[in-house]
Amino acid sequence: KVLNNQEIAQLSYFNFSDTIIFCISALNNEEALMNEINIYPIPTSGILYFNSNIFIKDIPIFAKVFDLTGKQLMSNELIDRKIDLSKFDNGIYILELFQGNQITRNKIIIKKL
Repeated sequence: KVLNNQEIAQLSYFNFSDTIIFCISALNNEEALMNEINIYPIPTSGILYFNSNIFIKDIPIFAKVFDLTGKQLMSNELIDRKIDLSKFDNGIYILELFQGNQITRNKIIIKKL
């Protein structure tokens, strides 16, 4: 494809294995960070814990919880890498953890007995 006498795209054919390589290399930072955080237990009945090597020790970490419509239900600074979700009803939520410009988003499930 040419625009203003400059080539802006090339047509090339690829096979299925090329597609897999492209998809893996197209991961953004947020998707890559998901592999570096461990949130447990899921499902939870109230208290979630997390371990991560992406957050710096002694700098506050903040959490936001959203319902599946995107409505923010909670925003708190975290203490001791645990999150109290005991006031929420059973269901699926989105947990956003952030510190500076490091942000992770994870699906969490609350299932009380």
